[in-house]
Amino acid sequence: MFYPSDWHNDVKVQNLTLHDRAIWFELLLIMHVAEERGKLILNGEPMDTNWLAKKVGIKPAMMTKALLKFCQTGVAYLDDKGIIYNKRMVQDERLRQIRAEAGKQGGNPVLLNQKTEGRLNTKPTPSYSSSIPSSNTITEGVQDLQQKTTHNNDWIHQTVLSTGIPTHILKSFCENWITTAELKCKFDEYPVNKLIAFMVEDLLKNREKLMPLQVKDKTSADFW
Repeated sequence: MFYPSDWHNDVKVQNLTLHDRAIWFELLLIMHVAEERGKLILNGEPMDTNWLAKKVGIKPAMMTKALLKFCQTGVAYLDDKGIIYNKRMVQDERLRQIRAEAGKQGGNPVLLNQKTEGRLNTKPTPSYSSSIPSSNTITEGVQDLQQKTTHNNDWIHQTVLSTGIPTHILKSFCENWITTAELKCKFDEYPVNKLIAFMVEDLLKNREKLMPLQVKDKTSADFW
């Protein structure tokens, strides 16, 4: 996914010239379809600078200069093989693979009854109709999750745009999901970003049940 707020709020990216930001954006598109998503890699090796320059439509010397600037300023990262990568895209791809593997084993590892070592021993998927607990039951992990989702206007706005689900329904579902997850799992077993991914996954699964009839057909394609 592309996160507009991340792009506009990233000081490192915004300190680039408009020309360099355009080059970086083109490189992100290339990384997205690379053999290892998030990396400028081809056949296990760094992509050729001349090829990248031709693909983007600039001179090789200009591409070399831009790549050096991206790495020096922390916009891009360089691994031990000399392969340039985008940290956020690599992390998101790793999370996608974890979720895919969890699906093969029966679904969301936070909300299913797992007996494998390192997994949570949980009950069935939470219902979005469960009740919200009193404030004295709110743990630090729950507060952290809420701060990054239901209490985060940027996250709410992006999720509404990408799913088409009205704000009040989205907030209600997420608050109830967090409540049930708190009762059924240990928040310290999973990082908050992974819990957010699980919550969004369940949100999409329940979308048809949640959506009012007049907006059921609206999808993220309407916004991109």
